[in-house]
Amino acid sequence: MKFNQDDNLKIRTLLPNGKMSYSVSVKLDKQGYQIAENVSPTKQGLAYRYYEGDINMAEKVENYEMKSTGITSEIKPVLEEHPSKFGYLFDGYIKIEKKAVHSFVVNTNYGVLLYIGDQLVVENDGIHGRMAKIEGKIALESGYHKIRLKMYKGLGRTIETSFGPEHEIRRDLSGYVFH
Repeated sequence: MKFNQDDNLKIRTLLPNGKMSYSVSVKLDKQGYQIAENVSPTKQGLAYRYYEGDINMAEKVENYEMKSTGITSEIKPVLEEHPSKFGYLFDGYIKIEKKAVHSFVVNTNYGVLLYIGDQLVVENDGIHGRMAKIEGKIALESGYHKIRLKMYKGLGRTIETSFGPEHEIRRDLSGYVFH
């Protein structure tokens, strides 16, 4: 199927016995390629801000007390010791080598919001316990694009991130992020 404009797609499964499943609606947004930023960052890693408090949503992490800042090469908890609830905000640029529709995958049981530019690409916010592999896609020109990831830990312990053009091997973000 090819779509030339925004649309809503309804999907149903036809079972071998002739019965049909419930319908599922998917909103399709036609996107142009996001233009790269006019920057040339030279230092690898992302700037981070660490927060503590009764955090229960990634969206609200900045409303809590900021305890420390720094630079990290990976999107994961930086400090050795944490209270039971904490949050991080990671900011920087991601280097996109090829103009394509890129998939961003976050495999986590943390609450996470991942933005490329101003566009929310991966959303796994709120309290949840099970590990979830959430994928979002965005059309990107080659070059540097702003990346921002908000996360909080309630019940979780694991976060893994990867990205890549569709139909290619996904890579960990850590070698492609700069500040």
